[in-house]
Amino acid sequence: MKMVAKMVRMVLLFDVYGELLTPRQRKFFSLHYEQDLSLGEISDEFGITRQAVYDILKRAENSLENYETRLGLVARYLDNKRELDALLDKVNELYEKGNDEWNECLQLITEKIMELLNK
Repeated sequence: MKMVAKMVRMVLLFDVYGELLTPRQRKFFSLHYEQDLSLGEISDEFGITRQAVYDILKRAENSLENYETRLGLVARYLDNKRELDALLDKVNELYEKGNDEWNECLQLITEKIMELLNK
């Protein structure tokens, strides 16, 4: 996984599952991923080794990934977002065309919304 993609994924996982981490893991994670502090900067601030910071961050990352594997909330959110984006595209088409396709598009939108509500 590319570094930027990993960072984005980790921050998204943290937004959803961060409260399940220990306070120390949350603090270090926030400093590293959200405030962009290096391992060395964090280790200096807390008077511990870079390896200790790395280990704490790695445990936090593994915990976040495990929560996602078990609960799948982020995947569900991203799936729903894709579905809603597709619906928005259909609605925009409807407004651009402004003809008899209204009923067909509205029916599709209604079905998709009901599908999302039943998930």
